[in-house]
Amino acid sequence: MTAPASAGVKASVVPGHPGDATGGDAVAPPVFASLVGQAHAIPIWRAIVADAARARRGEVAPGFTHAWLITGPPGSGRSTAALALAAALTCPAGGCARCPVCEAILTRRDPDVEIMSPVGTTQRVADTRHLIARAASAPVAHPWRLVILEDADRLNDAAANALLRTLEEPTARTLWILCAPSAQDVLATLRSRCRTIALRTPATEAVAELLSGQAAFSQHPPVSAEVAQFAARAAMGHVGRARALALDEGERQRRQAVMRIPEVIGDLGEAMTAAAALISSCTEAAAELGDQAEAAERSAILTAHGATADARPRERTRAQRSASAQLKEVTRRGKDRRRRLLTDRLDRALLELTSFYRDVLVMHLGEPVALVNPEQRPAIERLAAASDLATCQRWLDDLARARWALTTNAAPQLTVEALLVQLSNRG
Repeated sequence: MTAPASAGVKASVVPGHPGDATGGDAVAPPVFASLVGQAHAIPIWRAIVADAARARRGEVAPGFTHAWLITGPPGSGRSTAALALAAALTCPAGGCARCPVCEAILTRRDPDVEIMSPVGTTQRVADTRHLIARAASAPVAHPWRLVILEDADRLNDAAANALLRTLEEPTARTLWILCAPSAQDVLATLRSRCRTIALRTPATEAVAELLSGQAAFSQHPPVSAEVAQFAARAAMGHVGRARALALDEGERQRRQAVMRIPEVIGDLGEAMTAAAALISSCTEAAAELGDQAEAAERSAILTAHGATADARPRERTRAQRSASAQLKEVTRRGKDRRRRLLTDRLDRALLELTSFYRDVLVMHLGEPVALVNPEQRPAIERLAAASDLATCQRWLDDLARARWALTTNAAPQLTVEALLVQLSNRG
């Protein structure tokens, strides 16, 4: 196994190597087919797969390392890429996407692939240390144990330093895959131990092709071309968000409610009313998702302790008693999860509002740039006529500051109320 990559080094493609785009057809291993708009990374995937095979045989493998950092904006497919990379590193065929190994990893069921994503806004050092301890155990069925750390940017300083020591002195049979929006979002010393693979925001057309079934890979029934185009455009390159908008009428209605906000906040009272409605909607959605996740965790723990679906009341009581410590931890984690779900949904709403005010700015500038929300052109034109360029720029700055505040544990209700009051000021 090679030494850690140096700081800032990206996964390289060696000329003449099987991963070199200049030699042979630039086709990614099948397991990477689900990634949308990432053709630039095909040579990298091919190089890694080829060198992983060499490493398994004990040969020199220049493109192989013990830690990767996958970066990319939200919705670019970081988690999907991490799972695909784990499958490609483990699959005897280099990521065929059809064998039991690939299927188990892609569905998050492989015992040798550990996946962690912080349920709260940050990942605590205690959780990271538990992950490190599990990662040190020997693999069960594969050459390596792989650890995927989603949202590595959410590591607090203590957690990042704990992980740093592990990456500096890695165990021989453990590979790490970290995910973050950008390399700068990860502790500098931590990213210096990783080899970086940068993803891009998928083009609107590529996302629309995926949703309409024209792409080579699609996990869901295709939607009409019109719905696909709307969802891809409204999601601004976020594949998961585009899929939700295309397949869920409720999500489309929720977005429509958010996009009506700029026209209904003409004064202070209307701004406060709109803020209360937005907070209420996001809180209800976060609570519902959090309850579902917590119920699933509790059920899995009780089942492991013997409280199966047909268990007798006495057996269920015994299981609850023996699992009390774990159930308390589920409750604690549930609070963190609901807080994060709320801030994530609010951030999504503010991003959608940003797309509206971005379109107003386009109107002011008179540039031949496509609108994100052409179906709302009349409302956009009215707001552009009622404001000037400086005011529009201030609105966008207010939105950016509010989104940042939500990441710093600012009170969600106060943040949203202050923002909508600022947006209602059109002078």
